[in-house]
Amino acid sequence: FPIAYAPVGRNVTPSYRGGPCRVDELHWTVPCFSFRATNNESGEEDDENDAEDDGDEGLSQAVTSFVRYLHERRIPHNVLFVQEDVSDNADDANSAASTGSRTIRCIDIPRQHQDHFDKDRHGFNAALGEISGMLIARTREHFDAFQEEEIVEQLQMYVACGPNDLKEIYEELQQ
Repeated sequence: FPIAYAPVGRNVTPSYRGGPCRVDELHWTVPCFSFRATNNESGEEDDENDAEDDGDEGLSQAVTSFVRYLHERRIPHNVLFVQEDVSDNADDANSAASTGSRTIRCIDIPRQHQDHFDKDRHGFNAALGEISGMLIARTREHFDAFQEEEIVEQLQMYVACGPNDLKEIYEELQQ
């Protein structure tokens, strides 16, 4: 999915809920957060030897805590797990310089409830694939009429997490 290659907009926290898991906000069409295992609370990425040890446990605990938080507040969201090479540069998720080790990164996309999105009018369903950059047109006519600027506007207006929820999410991620 193209969202997996989205650049980091900013680091939200080097650890979440005291666990070794770096959380970044991605520079994407809608607000979304990348959870990446780290080997300590400073937010440094796992090295080759630790990538499959404590880092996976820290990532699992952080993602579980965040998903529980969203569920308790009834905030819909999509979750995408991406397997990728461990970069030699912890600040560059897209770095070609790999240690040869693999890790899991989790992208969580908080969103609005889907009941008000008119997929017939917009010409696509705003599900995980579409939010993540793989737009599937409902008809050939819709495909021919698609304009990137309009699609981005529709996703930001009808799909992106509301500002009040987003403010509370940022506060939660500082825990």
